[in-house]
Order: sequence, then C-alpha cells, then structure tokens
Amino acid sequence: MTFSIGMSENGWTDDFLCTKWFEESFIPQATARNDSGIPILLIYDGHGSHTTDEMHTLAKKHNIEIGQQFWQDGNLPEPGRSARAAQHDREKPGVQQAAE
Repeated sequence: MTFSIGMSENGWTDDFLCTKWFEESFIPQATARNDSGIPILLIYDGHGSHTTDEMHTLAKKHNIEIGQQFWQDGNLPEPGRSARAAQHDREKPGVQQAAE
C-alpha cells in the first residue's frame, strides 16, 4: 500500500496541497479502478482550495467531473461540519427553520 501525508503550517488544506492530493493520489487511484470508461465524479464541499484552475484542467484531462455538494435546502454546510451533524442540528426541538 502506498500513501502520503501532506501538511501545511496552519494545519488546513490549501490550493497547493489539495491540487497535489488530486494529482498524485485521487487521479491515479480513481482512474486505475475505472474499467467502464464513463466519467468519474468527485463531489466536494465548496472550500475554496477545491476549485483551483489546475484541478479543473487535470480533471478534464482525466475524464473526471468535479461537482459541488449542496444540501437539500440549497445551502452549503458550515466549514468543518458534516452533513449529518448539520441535519441533526436542524432536527433539534426549538431550532427555528428559515422561512421558505
């Protein structure tokens, strides 16, 4: 098994680290398993480092579609929060829902 670890000074991903992960980890692993030839779909959470021009160029070259995840209410999750945690918060008694 081959793996790598990337670290930034502040502990968060950035444009460089995300692009390196995409190019050196995601693309080789995903394309090696794609026997169908249909486009690979990568869904991301909307963080700014996940939308670099270089990543989109690499995606096009390797038949990968990159899409941003929106939740049922059309909003993005809060940074650092899972979709399940956000749903749990919305289901709590006393939590007011936004008017539609």
